[in-house]
Amino acid sequence: MKVIDKRAERNDDWHVGDVVCYYNNFSEKPSYGLIVGPTGNNEYYLAFLDSGAALGLSINGFVNSEGADGASSVNQLIKTLRSKWKYVEKVNAKLVIE
Repeated sequence: MKVIDKRAERNDDWHVGDVVCYYNNFSEKPSYGLIVGPTGNNEYYLAFLDSGAALGLSINGFVNSEGADGASSVNQLIKTLRSKWKYVEKVNAKLVIE
């Protein structure tokens, strides 16, 4: 049997529609969000996907106050998330809307 570790092949290109998993400790439940945008003002946000999470958009994984500016690019959004959370990873997931 051969084990193939595909982590080395990670794709670090982030795009609108990617699902993001973020957390600080392995013992805590991770949070999930969907990269959305650009808005009319060319801003990008993270839409919360967790059941029971506050509905809304964020740029840092926390609930933003209303009217908060979004990130100027997807890369800036990820940079902001990584400044607030220890682990920020792209999830191999598909969004199913029922």
